[in-house]
Amino acid sequence: MYDQDIEFRLGQRIRLSDLGKERCKFKTDTGVVVGRNNVGESVRVLMDGRKQPQTLHKSYVEMAG
Repeated sequence: MYDQDIEFRLGQRIRLSDLGKERCKFKTDTGVVVGRNNVGESVRVLMDGRKQPQTLHKSYVEMAG
């Protein structure tokens, strides 16, 4: 479930949530946070195997365990 209080840190490993997997068709579901929006509800993520980061809504990602 999406938790608005989760604070993503730069360099943190993430994976796509179930909602993210449904809506984003990446070849992999893991990546690393390379930027964040302190005011908005999005994070910049460099997905594994990609050259350019993607901006994703926080509900699309979760911390990798």
